[in-house]
Amino acid sequence: MASFSYIKTLNKVDCTGCAACSYACPTGAISMEEDNYGFVFPAVDSEKCIHCNRCLKSCHMARSDMLKQQSPQEAYGAYDCDLASLRKSASGGVASTLCREVIDQGGIAYGCTANREYVTHNRLTTISALDRARGSKYVQSDMSRVYKMLSVDLKSDVPIVFVGTPCQCAAVRLLFGNYGNLLLVDLVCEGVPSCKMYADFLNDLEEVQGQSVTDFRFRDKCGGWSTKNAVVLGKDGKPLEAEPHSYYYYYYYLFAQAFILRDSCYCCPYASINRVGDITVGDLWGAETMGLGYSLKELRGGISCLMVNSPKGITALEKVSGKLDLRSCSVKAIACSNSCLIHPSKCNTEMRARVLNAYKTDGAAGMKREYKFMFDKKTRLRADIAADIPLLFKVAAKRAKSIMRRSAK
Repeated sequence: MASFSYIKTLNKVDCTGCAACSYACPTGAISMEEDNYGFVFPAVDSEKCIHCNRCLKSCHMARSDMLKQQSPQEAYGAYDCDLASLRKSASGGVASTLCREVIDQGGIAYGCTANREYVTHNRLTTISALDRARGSKYVQSDMSRVYKMLSVDLKSDVPIVFVGTPCQCAAVRLLFGNYGNLLLVDLVCEGVPSCKMYADFLNDLEEVQGQSVTDFRFRDKCGGWSTKNAVVLGKDGKPLEAEPHSYYYYYYYLFAQAFILRDSCYCCPYASINRVGDITVGDLWGAETMGLGYSLKELRGGISCLMVNSPKGITALEKVSGKLDLRSCSVKAIACSNSCLIHPSKCNTEMRARVLNAYKTDGAAGMKREYKFMFDKKTRLRADIAADIPLLFKVAAKRAKSIMRRSAK
């Protein structure tokens, strides 16, 4: 696990690219610069540096243990009871419900939005703006713009909710402390590729499609919550010709295999049951076999896991409890199908090196070449069969397997 600041070690595993050190620097001596793969790291201008050490004090990776809450106090399966709103979310819509409640109270939400490859955290004050922050975005968002806005907003009396990856929540907590009006919501995160990789993928996709690509939706519910459906949007937000499932897009596949994450993701200190956020949300994978009584319709709509980690989180959940379908479950059950609540993402390091070297040399073409080598006919066939199995049969098979496993104990 990382335990020192990248500015001291220059070891890439010690930096999550949150840009907190750049914000904390009083002389503007620190800029965030891309490496060969598009991952950003702080670079110090020695002529501007006054050796005040504020950059080191702002580095959450050197203080990860002190920023985490103790074990979760409550855990649930949950989904937004507003079905129109639920359809817009990647899973159960819990984060959107929490943000909507804060905005309805005249407060401010901070979340990740995407304008093609420009994936950034933004200040959201209306429900329509909140819609831009919905959906999964498997790419690292730029945090550099929000710190100054947060510093101003936190001094007001309005409620504020910040939704981000655990490392982003850690950066906010260390920079600003435990403000009474700030609710941190961290996501169950498997790691992040770079914006440069994503931009190169989108540009390549445009060439393949022969027309403009305005957005790439990583997870669409047209086939149900648990299916792997990605949607490519062209001009005016119209869907373009789609592949059979998400694994046909090389960026998605390489992300899912954890080959294109930043170095710190493989030794993330926040991949743990003890969370940074007051509330943790993610997908409730395995919901079919947890005995929570979900129907096929509910499983198609999407179910979130929800972990409440602090008294502040309990208070926030009480305010929206009437807007969520909540079913109590164990943290252990949630972690069984969310391995990043137990340990960081893992991958074949040799294959990752091949993918990154190919990208460094040939950009998107290099990624695609390595993908074609890995996603061969046999692998493709297995993925196609899994994607084509109707949800009814998937649920029945999973429940039967769960019963057999329990009987064998």
